[in-house]
Amino acid sequence: MQTTLKKQILHISLILSLTAFAIWFALKDDYYSVWSYLSHMSIYWMIGIALLGVAYYSIQGLILFRIAYPYKKDISIWDGIHNAYIAAFFNGVTPLGGGQVAQTYAFRKLAIPYQDIASILWKDFFLYQSTVLLYVLILLLIRFSYAISHLQIYFFLVIIGFLINASVIVMLWTMARFPTLYVNITTKLVSVLYKLHIVKNKDETLQKWQSQVLYFNEEIKQLKKQKRLVLEAVGLNFIRMTIFYAIPYVAAVALHLPMHLSSLLNVLFISACIHMLNALTPLPGDTGWTESAFIILFSFVIDRSQASSIMILWRFVTYHLQICIGGMIFLYVKSRH
Repeated sequence: MQTTLKKQILHISLILSLTAFAIWFALKDDYYSVWSYLSHMSIYWMIGIALLGVAYYSIQGLILFRIAYPYKKDISIWDGIHNAYIAAFFNGVTPLGGGQVAQTYAFRKLAIPYQDIASILWKDFFLYQSTVLLYVLILLLIRFSYAISHLQIYFFLVIIGFLINASVIVMLWTMARFPTLYVNITTKLVSVLYKLHIVKNKDETLQKWQSQVLYFNEEIKQLKKQKRLVLEAVGLNFIRMTIFYAIPYVAAVALHLPMHLSSLLNVLFISACIHMLNALTPLPGDTGWTESAFIILFSFVIDRSQASSIMILWRFVTYHLQICIGGMIFLYVKSRH
């Protein structure tokens, strides 16, 4: 208990420190300009942008509801939204994302068996990641020449982030498509690790790894039969990502910055690039890294003080506000049963 408390304090301290660094990075050269932009924004715009952040997680909750419904007929949309926000909270405050563990806890509160929870979370992850990669790939193809000329060396880091994300989905697809191949690979790999004394119990490890391969194979077979669910999830995720990637554009309009409608596609693309760059960091909520990447990339197309102003507003409504809501929802769900 004491160790857990120390870890929580450490995580919170790390987030606060990284947030302080991000704010310093945003304001260090442009304090007066940034404050001028932010202070002239209407409260109604602030509420509207905050609601876009809420819509992003609410759509995730709707997707979770649709995926979970076959496993538990009395689940509600609110249960799905609660689960999405709990994931947001724990992904935001723990390194490498502890969201799925917290989601498992929340689903267990609804008396859903562990095996079904694993299926729900796996399908959600797989469909989300596949949609994000498709969305980003389309943007990369459309704006490739723009990226080469504007983002310079940072574009190569974006490509690395994209490949890291893609490798996970490709591995899962091929694992499901060619299970025998992966069973043979795991057999040889476990044998090598056993000889190197990295694996202690060869048979037990081999059984676990091979059961995972067969599990992924069964889940993919299920998804092939659930075409309507797949189309709904992909469509909702497309809407969800469009909202998330468009928030910097809406923030720019709210701050009365010179951002025309013709720039929306570029904003979507740069936002997607920032999303891909987050694959390169294990920090809780990608704090510090995301803010710096946002200012650097958007500074290629607008003034740095303008980019900093948008970043502060964007990060508040997509991260700080949402983890506060997620924390309150977690406490509510924890005390409910």
